[in-house]
Amino acid sequence: MLLLIGFGIFVYLAVALAFFTLSAMELAETGRAAPASLSVALITAVFWPLTVSLMSAFVFFQNARHSGRTQS
Repeated sequence: MLLLIGFGIFVYLAVALAFFTLSAMELAETGRAAPASLSVALITAVFWPLTVSLMSAFVFFQNARHSGRTQS
């Protein structure tokens, strides 16, 4: 049981580190790597399941809203 919990924590932190690394690299590449921006990137990386869920719902509803409109 303890091994499973440890493995779960390891996977969670590995994904969070990947999210933060990619976000920080993008911020640095675009020249917006201010401490405040990196702090927000760190917070969203730590809470990555919530971030992924909210952004997926946002994209879904944006696509649903735009697909209802007719093209002229």
